[in-house]
Amino acid sequence: MSNVKISALPAATTPLTGTELVPLVQSGVTSQVAVSNIKTALAGTNKQVQFNNSSAFGASASLTWDGTSLTATKLAGAHNGTVGATTPSTGAFTTLSATGTSTLVAINASGKITGTANVWSEGAGSDTAAVGNLFMLSNGAGGGSARYWATQQSSSGAAKVDYYFNGTSWAQIISVSSTGLAVTGTGSFTGNVGIGTTSPSAKLTIVSAATPVLSTFTSTLGGYDSYSTDDASGARFFTCFNSGGSVIGSISRVTTTNAVTFNTTSDYRLKTIVGAVTGQGERIDALKPIDYQWTEGGQNARGFLAHEFQEVYAGSVSGTKDAVDADGKPVYQAMQAATSEVIADLVAELQSLRKRITALEAK
Repeated sequence: MSNVKISALPAATTPLTGTELVPLVQSGVTSQVAVSNIKTALAGTNKQVQFNNSSAFGASASLTWDGTSLTATKLAGAHNGTVGATTPSTGAFTTLSATGTSTLVAINASGKITGTANVWSEGAGSDTAAVGNLFMLSNGAGGGSARYWATQQSSSGAAKVDYYFNGTSWAQIISVSSTGLAVTGTGSFTGNVGIGTTSPSAKLTIVSAATPVLSTFTSTLGGYDSYSTDDASGARFFTCFNSGGSVIGSISRVTTTNAVTFNTTSDYRLKTIVGAVTGQGERIDALKPIDYQWTEGGQNARGFLAHEFQEVYAGSVSGTKDAVDADGKPVYQAMQAATSEVIADLVAELQSLRKRITALEAK
């Protein structure tokens, strides 16, 4: 075969079996070797993908191929384009897996995010180093400011949700722990809200055997308690408090009947007695009872004009005659003719009349 060009040789049958012999020069000596023994040293171990590592083969346990699936456990830098488990052309981003079988984060076919480990955004705030953060960003491209949303499992075991506004600061708005749910800020709800029930029948439905079911109080303004009362005698439905926490009024049941009373504080320890009622006749005579019709609806009624009644019994009327608000709308007066000051005058006058009748009858 001397002086025969390689290009003139007949083509070999492929694929090669590995038993074929080829010549090579090794340490200046021409030798032969079977094709099966010709290989370049590969990097890494079985299934690890080879790559150019400074003109030599390189491999990493972070990038493997088992003939079916390509697994990458570490990704760095910006990643653009489409990632998909089986149909990358559809743009489906399905699953990134940590070492083993644990799912780091997954987006299912419905576009919902699922996962069992941590997802965080580096540099989004001081809380990003904590465990269990999920940050989603609206960059404000469609108008408005950027928004960040985060949920965090704190070291104490209380889950909290934070709202990050326009790169300024974190503000905690929801805190969930084994003792309950705390909400900070303003919440907006559509539909009905239920506390103690899964079937609220009103915008806010509270079902509870505990009392009170609704309470509000401040040390400067006072407050009230609302009760889901039982059939006990004199049970309260509603109680008002002053700023010191003392009861100043209530709505309660009349023993065990189906009637209620509207109560106001009248304890003797709150009063300094000046003397017996006098001048009741003049005050009664100063009243101007009238018959009238309501402007709206036209119903006939009998009673008093609030501003005239106020001139005699100021404690029985609230508001000011002809008052309006900042928009010029009327602020109507309110009155209660059956207050204790009116009843006291009526009783004093009746007692005075009875004494005079008794004296006349004795003559």
